[in-house]
Amino acid sequence: MIGHLGPRVSALLDGQLSGEEEERAWAHVHSCHSCRDLVEREGWIKTRLSGLSGDPAGSAPSALKGSILGTCRSSPLTASRAAPG
Repeated sequence: MIGHLGPRVSALLDGQLSGEEEERAWAHVHSCHSCRDLVEREGWIKTRLSGLSGDPAGSAPSALKGSILGTCRSSPLTASRAAPG
């Protein structure tokens, strides 16, 4: 691996690099403060985002979901798309 990780940080954290590439990337991360910061930041963001998708306390209330769905169903735009033309 030549230079900093840049956009490959995400691929590294997602396990999308080959074994050899991954080893070189982690070796670089351990020796490069800038890339280590990027990996930590990206890892934190990915952890937070994954927590949002599975956290029932973080989801919208059922009443709100129902209200939105009802509005969408009664929208003229939605109705015109549903009607065969």
